[in-house]
Amino acid sequence: MWSRVCKAKLAQITRVAAFSLSILAPLPCCAQLSGFQANSPFAIQFVQAWSVPLPANVKLIACKPVMNNSRNNLVMLVAGDTPTDLRRSLLVTHWDGFRFAIDAQFKFLGWTVDPLLVGRYYSAPAVPPVAGSKAKHVIIPARQIAVAAGVYQWTGGAFERVCPAPPALKISIDLPGTLCPLVGGVGDATQIWDVQQNQYSVSKFKLDDRDPGYPEWGVGNQIYDGRAQYEPGVQYLQSYWNDNDRWVICDKTGTPLPDPDTGTTGDTIIVYVPNDSERKRTYWQLTRHQDYEQSWSSGPIAGKILDVCIGDPRNDGKQGLLVLTEDPTTRKRTLLFYLPQKGLFRH
Repeated sequence: MWSRVCKAKLAQITRVAAFSLSILAPLPCCAQLSGFQANSPFAIQFVQAWSVPLPANVKLIACKPVMNNSRNNLVMLVAGDTPTDLRRSLLVTHWDGFRFAIDAQFKFLGWTVDPLLVGRYYSAPAVPPVAGSKAKHVIIPARQIAVAAGVYQWTGGAFERVCPAPPALKISIDLPGTLCPLVGGVGDATQIWDVQQNQYSVSKFKLDDRDPGYPEWGVGNQIYDGRAQYEPGVQYLQSYWNDNDRWVICDKTGTPLPDPDTGTTGDTIIVYVPNDSERKRTYWQLTRHQDYEQSWSSGPIAGKILDVCIGDPRNDGKQGLLVLTEDPTTRKRTLLFYLPQKGLFRH
Protein backbone atom coordinates (compact mmCIF):
# COMPACT_ATOMS: atom_id res chain seq x y z
CA MET A 1 0.00 0.00 0.00
CA TRP A 2 1.00 3.60 -0.40
CA SER A 3 2.72 5.27 2.53
CA ARG A 4 0.87 8.21 4.08
CA VAL A 5 3.49 10.59 2.66
CA CYS A 6 3.26 9.18 -0.88
CA LYS A 7 -0.52 9.29 -0.87
CA ALA A 8 -0.51 12.88 0.39
CA LYS A 9 1.88 13.84 -2.39
CA LEU A 10 -0.29 12.07 -4.97
CA ALA A 11 -3.39 13.85 -3.71
CA GLN A 12 -1.60 17.19 -3.93
CA ILE A 13 -0.37 16.58 -7.46
CA THR A 14 -3.66 15.37 -8.89
CA ARG A 15 -5.48 18.27 -7.25
CA VAL A 16 -3.44 20.78 -9.22
CA ALA A 17 -2.61 18.49 -12.18
CA ALA A 18 0.98 19.54 -11.61
CA PHE A 19 2.87 18.04 -14.52
CA SER A 20 1.04 14.73 -14.46
CA LEU A 21 1.93 12.47 -11.52
CA SER A 22 5.07 13.99 -10.02
CA ILE A 23 4.36 12.26 -6.74
CA LEU A 24 7.25 13.71 -4.82
CA ALA A 25 6.52 17.42 -5.39
CA PRO A 26 4.77 19.79 -7.82
CA LEU A 27 6.24 20.03 -11.29
CA PRO A 28 7.75 23.23 -12.58
CA CYS A 29 5.47 25.97 -13.72
CA CYS A 30 5.75 26.99 -17.34
CA ALA A 31 7.76 30.10 -16.61
CA GLN A 32 10.38 30.00 -19.36
CA LEU A 33 8.19 30.55 -22.39
CA SER A 34 10.98 31.77 -24.65
CA GLY A 35 14.05 29.81 -23.58
CA PHE A 36 15.89 27.09 -25.53
CA GLN A 37 19.13 25.69 -24.17
CA ALA A 38 20.87 23.74 -26.90
CA ASN A 39 23.33 21.99 -24.56
CA SER A 40 20.61 19.96 -22.84
CA PRO A 41 21.01 16.29 -23.81
CA PHE A 42 17.24 16.15 -24.21
CA ALA A 43 16.83 19.32 -26.30
CA ILE A 44 14.23 18.69 -29.00
CA GLN A 45 12.66 20.53 -31.91
CA PHE A 46 9.67 19.47 -33.99
CA VAL A 47 8.64 20.11 -37.60
CA GLN A 48 5.10 19.56 -38.85
CA ALA A 49 5.16 16.72 -41.38
CA TRP A 50 1.51 16.34 -42.36
CA SER A 51 -2.11 16.86 -41.34
CA VAL A 52 -5.28 14.90 -42.04
CA PRO A 53 -8.98 15.46 -41.26
CA LEU A 54 -10.60 13.21 -38.68
CA PRO A 55 -14.26 12.30 -38.10
CA ALA A 56 -16.60 14.79 -36.45
CA ASN A 57 -16.63 15.09 -32.66
CA VAL A 58 -13.36 13.25 -32.00
CA LYS A 59 -12.55 14.15 -28.40
CA LEU A 60 -9.43 12.16 -27.48
CA ILE A 61 -6.73 10.16 -29.28
CA ALA A 62 -4.16 7.45 -28.53
CA CYS A 63 -1.66 5.70 -30.79
CA LYS A 64 -0.44 2.24 -29.80
CA PRO A 65 -0.96 -1.38 -30.96
CA VAL A 66 -4.24 -2.75 -29.59
CA MET A 67 -5.35 -5.40 -32.13
CA ASN A 68 -1.97 -7.12 -32.40
CA ASN A 69 1.47 -6.44 -30.97
CA SER A 70 3.14 -5.14 -34.13
CA ARG A 71 0.92 -2.58 -35.90
CA ASN A 72 0.04 0.76 -34.33
CA ASN A 73 -3.61 1.77 -34.22
CA LEU A 74 -4.93 5.31 -34.02
CA VAL A 75 -7.63 5.04 -31.37
CA MET A 76 -10.25 7.80 -31.34
CA LEU A 77 -12.91 8.53 -28.73
CA VAL A 78 -15.86 10.25 -30.42
CA ALA A 79 -18.21 12.38 -28.29
CA GLY A 80 -21.90 13.14 -28.75
CA ASP A 81 -23.27 16.14 -30.59
CA THR A 82 -23.71 18.32 -27.49
CA PRO A 83 -21.88 18.67 -24.15
CA THR A 84 -24.77 16.93 -22.36
CA ASP A 85 -24.90 14.01 -24.83
CA LEU A 86 -23.01 11.15 -23.15
CA ARG A 87 -23.20 8.78 -26.10
CA ARG A 88 -19.69 7.76 -27.12
CA SER A 89 -18.05 5.73 -29.89
CA LEU A 90 -14.60 4.23 -29.83
CA LEU A 91 -12.94 3.90 -33.23
CA VAL A 92 -9.87 1.69 -33.67
CA THR A 93 -8.21 2.50 -36.99
CA HIS A 94 -5.09 2.03 -39.10
CA TRP A 95 -3.54 4.10 -41.88
CA ASP A 96 -4.36 2.51 -45.26
CA GLY A 97 -2.26 4.91 -47.33
CA PHE A 98 -5.04 7.47 -47.77
CA ARG A 99 -6.95 7.72 -44.50
CA PHE A 100 -7.42 6.15 -41.10
CA ALA A 101 -9.65 3.18 -41.91
CA ILE A 102 -11.84 1.72 -39.17
CA ASP A 103 -10.92 -1.81 -38.03
CA ALA A 104 -13.29 -2.05 -35.07
CA GLN A 105 -15.65 0.15 -33.10
CA PHE A 106 -18.08 0.00 -30.21
CA LYS A 107 -20.49 2.37 -28.51
CA PHE A 108 -20.92 3.16 -24.84
CA LEU A 109 -22.05 5.84 -22.40
CA GLY A 110 -19.25 8.13 -21.36
CA TRP A 111 -18.55 10.69 -18.68
CA THR A 112 -18.49 14.46 -18.80
CA VAL A 113 -14.70 14.19 -18.40
CA ASP A 114 -13.84 11.12 -20.46
CA PRO A 115 -10.63 9.11 -20.17
CA LEU A 116 -8.87 7.34 -23.06
CA LEU A 117 -5.83 5.30 -22.04
CA VAL A 118 -4.01 2.51 -23.88
CA GLY A 119 -1.44 0.35 -22.11
CA ARG A 120 -0.51 -2.92 -20.44
CA TYR A 121 -3.03 -3.03 -17.62
CA TYR A 122 -3.94 -6.71 -17.55
CA SER A 123 -2.30 -10.01 -18.40
CA ALA A 124 -4.93 -11.88 -20.38
CA PRO A 125 -5.04 -15.68 -20.26
CA ALA A 126 -4.50 -17.53 -23.52
CA VAL A 127 -7.64 -18.18 -25.55
CA PRO A 128 -8.10 -21.93 -26.14
CA PRO A 129 -8.21 -23.09 -29.76
CA VAL A 130 -11.52 -23.61 -31.50
CA ALA A 131 -12.39 -27.26 -31.94
CA GLY A 132 -11.13 -28.46 -35.31
CA SER A 133 -8.92 -25.40 -35.81
CA LYS A 134 -5.27 -25.84 -36.77
CA ALA A 135 -4.29 -22.80 -34.74
CA LYS A 136 -2.87 -23.58 -31.30
CA HIS A 137 -4.32 -20.48 -29.68
CA VAL A 138 -5.32 -16.91 -30.33
CA ILE A 139 -2.55 -14.40 -29.58
CA ILE A 140 -4.03 -11.76 -27.30
CA PRO A 141 -2.52 -8.27 -27.70
CA ALA A 142 -0.48 -7.04 -24.74
CA ARG A 143 -2.32 -3.70 -24.50
CA GLN A 144 -5.84 -2.82 -23.44
CA ILE A 145 -8.03 0.26 -23.89
CA ALA A 146 -9.48 2.02 -20.84
CA VAL A 147 -12.53 4.29 -21.27
CA ALA A 148 -15.45 5.31 -19.06
CA ALA A 149 -17.32 2.09 -19.79
CA GLY A 150 -14.46 -0.16 -18.73
CA VAL A 151 -11.15 -1.73 -19.67
CA TYR A 152 -11.38 -3.53 -23.02
CA GLN A 153 -9.27 -6.28 -24.60
CA TRP A 154 -9.18 -7.35 -28.26
CA THR A 155 -9.80 -11.12 -28.35
CA GLY A 156 -9.45 -11.74 -32.06
CA GLY A 157 -13.02 -11.01 -33.10
CA ALA A 158 -14.20 -8.18 -30.90
CA PHE A 159 -13.31 -5.95 -27.97
CA GLU A 160 -14.49 -7.58 -24.76
CA ARG A 161 -14.71 -5.86 -21.40
CA VAL A 162 -12.20 -7.04 -18.81
CA CYS A 163 -13.66 -5.02 -15.94
CA PRO A 164 -15.50 -1.75 -15.19
CA ALA A 165 -13.54 1.49 -15.24
CA PRO A 166 -12.17 2.74 -11.90
CA PRO A 167 -14.02 5.87 -10.76
CA ALA A 168 -12.85 9.23 -12.14
CA LEU A 169 -10.11 7.54 -14.18
CA LYS A 170 -7.57 9.99 -15.60
CA ILE A 171 -4.03 8.56 -15.50
CA SER A 172 -1.96 5.42 -15.92
CA ILE A 173 1.55 5.00 -14.55
CA ASP A 174 3.73 3.79 -17.44
CA LEU A 175 6.21 1.27 -16.05
CA PRO A 176 8.73 -0.55 -18.30
CA GLY A 177 8.50 -4.32 -18.33
CA THR A 178 5.48 -4.72 -16.08
CA LEU A 179 1.75 -4.07 -15.85
CA CYS A 180 0.77 -0.44 -15.40
CA PRO A 181 -1.62 0.67 -12.64
CA LEU A 182 -4.48 3.09 -13.27
CA VAL A 183 -5.11 6.25 -11.27
CA GLY A 184 -8.49 7.82 -10.61
CA GLY A 185 -9.82 10.77 -8.69
CA VAL A 186 -8.47 14.18 -7.81
CA GLY A 187 -6.88 15.48 -4.64
CA ASP A 188 -7.71 13.59 -1.43
CA ALA A 189 -9.94 11.20 -3.40
CA THR A 190 -7.06 9.95 -5.57
CA GLN A 191 -6.65 6.18 -5.67
CA ILE A 192 -4.43 3.73 -7.58
CA TRP A 193 -5.99 0.60 -9.05
CA ASP A 194 -4.92 -2.72 -10.56
CA VAL A 195 -6.99 -4.36 -13.30
CA GLN A 196 -8.26 -7.89 -12.71
CA GLN A 197 -10.78 -10.08 -14.48
CA ASN A 198 -14.27 -8.62 -13.83
CA GLN A 199 -13.03 -6.13 -11.25
CA TYR A 200 -10.44 -3.54 -10.29
CA SER A 201 -8.75 -3.58 -6.91
CA VAL A 202 -6.70 -1.20 -4.77
CA SER A 203 -3.12 -1.43 -6.03
CA LYS A 204 -0.20 -2.61 -3.91
CA PHE A 205 2.14 -0.64 -6.16
CA LYS A 206 4.78 1.36 -4.28
CA LEU A 207 6.87 4.08 -5.88
CA ASP A 208 10.55 4.60 -5.21
CA ASP A 209 11.81 7.87 -6.67
CA ARG A 210 14.69 5.93 -8.27
CA ASP A 211 12.25 3.87 -10.33
CA PRO A 212 11.89 4.38 -14.08
CA GLY A 213 8.56 5.21 -15.66
CA TYR A 214 6.31 8.23 -15.90
CA PRO A 215 2.62 9.21 -15.71
CA GLU A 216 0.52 9.10 -18.86
CA TRP A 217 -2.62 11.24 -18.86
CA GLY A 218 -5.77 10.25 -20.72
CA VAL A 219 -8.03 13.29 -20.47
CA GLY A 220 -6.49 15.68 -22.99
CA ASN A 221 -7.41 19.34 -22.61
CA GLN A 222 -10.73 18.78 -20.82
CA ILE A 223 -11.66 21.06 -17.94
CA TYR A 224 -12.62 19.52 -14.59
CA ASP A 225 -12.86 20.46 -10.93
CA GLY A 226 -9.44 20.43 -9.32
CA ARG A 227 -7.52 21.08 -12.49
CA ALA A 228 -5.28 24.11 -12.12
CA GLN A 229 -3.05 26.11 -14.44
CA TYR A 230 0.69 26.16 -13.89
CA GLU A 231 0.60 29.79 -14.77
CA PRO A 232 -2.19 31.81 -16.37
CA GLY A 233 -3.15 30.28 -19.68
CA VAL A 234 -0.79 27.25 -19.61
CA GLN A 235 -2.08 23.70 -19.06
CA TYR A 236 -0.32 20.35 -18.83
CA LEU A 237 -1.28 17.84 -21.54
CA GLN A 238 1.08 14.86 -21.56
CA SER A 239 4.49 13.44 -20.67
CA TYR A 240 6.81 11.02 -22.44
CA TRP A 241 9.95 9.63 -20.81
CA ASN A 242 12.68 7.14 -21.68
CA ASP A 243 16.50 7.03 -21.68
CA ASN A 244 16.84 9.35 -24.68
CA ASP A 245 13.65 11.40 -24.90
CA ARG A 246 12.12 13.21 -21.93
CA TRP A 247 9.25 15.51 -22.78
CA VAL A 248 6.66 17.37 -20.75
CA ILE A 249 4.04 18.76 -23.15
CA CYS A 250 1.88 21.78 -22.35
CA ASP A 251 -0.79 23.87 -24.07
CA LYS A 252 -0.64 27.65 -23.95
CA THR A 253 -4.21 28.85 -24.40
CA GLY A 254 -4.82 31.00 -27.46
CA THR A 255 -7.27 33.82 -28.07
CA PRO A 256 -10.70 33.42 -26.41
CA LEU A 257 -13.62 33.62 -28.83
CA PRO A 258 -16.82 35.63 -28.23
CA ASP A 259 -18.87 32.48 -27.80
CA PRO A 260 -17.42 30.67 -24.76
CA ASP A 261 -18.74 27.33 -26.06
CA THR A 262 -16.34 27.55 -29.02
CA GLY A 263 -13.32 27.95 -26.75
CA THR A 264 -10.15 29.46 -28.17
CA THR A 265 -8.12 29.67 -31.33
CA GLY A 266 -4.37 29.98 -31.82
CA ASP A 267 -3.34 27.57 -29.05
CA THR A 268 0.39 26.78 -28.77
CA ILE A 269 2.19 23.52 -27.93
CA ILE A 270 5.18 23.93 -25.60
CA VAL A 271 7.62 21.08 -24.85
CA TYR A 272 9.79 21.13 -21.74
CA VAL A 273 12.85 18.92 -21.12
CA PRO A 274 15.12 18.36 -18.11
CA ASN A 275 18.13 20.63 -18.11
CA ASP A 276 21.68 19.36 -18.46
CA SER A 277 22.37 19.09 -14.73
CA GLU A 278 19.42 16.70 -14.28
CA ARG A 279 20.33 14.20 -17.01
CA LYS A 280 20.80 11.27 -14.62
CA ARG A 281 17.68 11.77 -12.54
CA THR A 282 14.37 9.94 -12.95
CA TYR A 283 11.06 11.58 -13.74
CA TRP A 284 10.02 11.27 -10.11
CA GLN A 285 13.17 13.00 -8.84
CA LEU A 286 12.67 16.18 -10.87
CA THR A 287 10.60 18.16 -8.42
CA ARG A 288 11.84 21.74 -8.74
CA HIS A 289 10.93 24.45 -11.23
CA GLN A 290 14.56 24.88 -12.23
CA ASP A 291 14.90 21.19 -13.16
CA TYR A 292 13.19 21.88 -16.50
CA GLU A 293 13.65 24.26 -19.41
CA GLN A 294 11.60 25.03 -22.50
CA SER A 295 12.91 23.28 -25.60
CA TRP A 296 10.31 23.95 -28.31
CA SER A 297 7.19 25.96 -29.08
CA SER A 298 4.89 25.33 -32.03
CA GLY A 299 3.72 28.91 -32.35
CA PRO A 300 -0.03 29.56 -32.65
CA ILE A 301 -1.96 26.65 -34.18
CA ALA A 302 -5.20 27.29 -36.04
CA GLY A 303 -7.98 26.25 -33.70
CA LYS A 304 -8.16 24.75 -30.22
CA ILE A 305 -5.91 21.88 -29.08
CA LEU A 306 -8.03 19.01 -27.73
CA ASP A 307 -5.41 16.31 -27.08
CA VAL A 308 -1.86 15.17 -27.83
CA CYS A 309 -0.11 11.80 -27.84
CA ILE A 310 3.14 10.20 -29.00
CA GLY A 311 3.18 7.49 -31.66
CA ASP A 312 3.83 6.25 -35.20
CA PRO A 313 0.32 6.52 -36.68
CA ARG A 314 1.27 5.50 -40.24
CA ASN A 315 3.50 2.59 -39.21
CA ASP A 316 6.32 3.95 -41.34
CA GLY A 317 8.97 4.01 -38.61
CA LYS A 318 8.45 7.72 -37.94
CA GLN A 319 7.33 8.32 -34.39
CA GLY A 320 6.40 11.80 -33.33
CA LEU A 321 3.91 14.14 -31.71
CA LEU A 322 0.23 13.89 -32.67
CA VAL A 323 -1.97 16.92 -32.00
CA LEU A 324 -5.78 16.83 -32.23
CA THR A 325 -7.31 20.23 -33.04
CA GLU A 326 -10.82 21.65 -33.42
CA ASP A 327 -11.74 24.47 -35.80
CA PRO A 328 -13.66 26.99 -33.66
CA THR A 329 -16.06 27.87 -36.48
CA THR A 330 -16.80 24.58 -38.24
CA ARG A 331 -15.97 22.26 -35.30
CA LYS A 332 -14.06 20.06 -37.76
CA ARG A 333 -11.28 17.92 -36.31
CA THR A 334 -7.75 17.77 -37.73
CA LEU A 335 -4.80 15.59 -36.76
CA LEU A 336 -1.41 17.33 -36.99
CA PHE A 337 1.77 15.25 -36.97
CA TYR A 338 5.14 16.67 -35.88
CA LEU A 339 8.46 14.89 -36.39
CA PRO A 340 11.19 15.34 -33.77
CA GLN A 341 14.51 16.65 -35.03
CA LYS A 342 16.68 15.42 -32.15
CA GLY A 343 16.62 12.45 -29.82
CA LEU A 344 15.68 8.81 -30.21
CA PHE A 345 13.28 9.39 -33.11
CA ARG A 346 15.47 11.73 -35.17
CA HIS A 347 15.11 11.20 -38.94
